Amino acid sequence: MILFIITSCSPKAEKLVGVNYVDIVQVGDKISLSYYRTNPLKRESRGKPVRTEVNCRKGRSPTALWVWNFRDIYKNKDRFRNTVHRYGVKRIYLQHSGELTPSVIREIEKLGLEVFLLDGGKDIVLNFPLDRLDYLGVRGLQVDIEPYLNWDFNLKREDYVSKYVDFIRRLKSGLGKKYRLSVVIPFWYDSIHYKGKSLTEHVFMYADEVVVMAYRSSLERVLSTASEEIYLSHKYRKPLWIGVELTPQENEHHHIYRVSRKKLDFVGSYRVKGDTLVFPHDRAILLKSIKCEGVKGFVLHSYRSIKTEELTSVK
Repeated sequence: MILFIITSCSPKAEKLVGVNYVDIVQVGDKISLSYYRTNPLKRESRGKPVRTEVNCRKGRSPTALWVWNFRDIYKNKDRFRNTVHRYGVKRIYLQHSGELTPSVIREIEKLGLEVFLLDGGKDIVLNFPLDRLDYLGVRGLQVDIEPYLNWDFNLKREDYVSKYVDFIRRLKSGLGKKYRLSVVIPFWYDSIHYKGKSLTEHVFMYADEVVVMAYRSSLERVLSTASEEIYLSHKYRKPLWIGVELTPQENEHHHIYRVSRKKLDFVGSYRVKGDTLVFPHDRAILLKSIKCEGVKGFVLHSYRSIKTEELTSVK
């Protein structure tokens, strides 16, 4: 069965040169494969945490919201306004669409919101012309480029990382000072090193702000996960936003096999519990009243994850 899964899901054999390990990932009834040169169970160290504690106090922090389709706002404008009020939302990262018009952006801004366009995917490219920023009159551009979703990322990681860093550098150069560049990254980019610096630090060098996806179930764990990013925010004097996950997640089951010419050897397995990644809605509402050292604000993932009943359950 395992051999069938690998052969049926894998790219052509000639593309698998250098593959020494396969991670079979099961989430619900879906199965995917990840390929490695080295044992993924022997994870790269993120190094000694630069900061283990972050001081938080009562205060006011802006909250941002990822919105995947502007039509979600128009389906129920009262619900959107209520969400903005309840969660203290001050900024929207709005997925780019060719149907967006300046009037849509102006209507959102009337609620006191900044609007950034959002684009991304697993390919290191930008899918819309930068003159759309001028046409729509937004405050900036956010990119969420995820090359690690490509099947061969762990086999050609140095090449991907080099192209990614160059992409961020060139993109900021193209935007100039007129528009702010926001870059979304996973927390583990600080374990990838390139030209003497972590990939996270390279992003801080070129971006105007960074959003780290520190998806954990408590504020303490969120801040601990983002400790390196908080340090770099101080070092480069650039705003750091921390993304929290509101969408329910299924458990991930990982099964690692070593690949040889004649057989597959089971190496080990581990599980990622979905509920350890999800931040409770009732606590997310309170984030607007917390000020944490080194953190500009929190980004909620996402508008579609907020249920109507949650808008009235916490006063």
